[in-house]
Amino acid sequence: MRVDVRRALWVAAAALLCVGCDPETIQTTVGEGGFRLPSTTLRVGDTMTIEGGVRFHDGTFVLDTSARFSASPPSVATIDNMSGLLTAHNAGVATVSAILRGQVTIDTTVVVTQ
Repeated sequence: MRVDVRRALWVAAAALLCVGCDPETIQTTVGEGGFRLPSTTLRVGDTMTIEGGVRFHDGTFVLDTSARFSASPPSVATIDNMSGLLTAHNAGVATVSAILRGQVTIDTTVVVTQ
């Protein structure tokens, strides 16, 4: 695993400056919660894996392995809470949510077609 020392030092410095800050302040200082997904459209019966993490202001994405997922309505799509494997069941629009680090909730929309 390759570690970007400059990024690690920058993140550590930002975290030290924000000791006692609420998660929203840290989120806007360091980066924003976001999804990494192959597509926002699926066909009935298709699956895809969705990842949650932090997208830094320079565009890099750091995966949050503690992310927990949900999808609604379950008649359109379901998602494995821990792995992020989304399964499309019926045509419609599903909202996929993730909780990052147990604090920040993010949402995205996935369209399921026939």
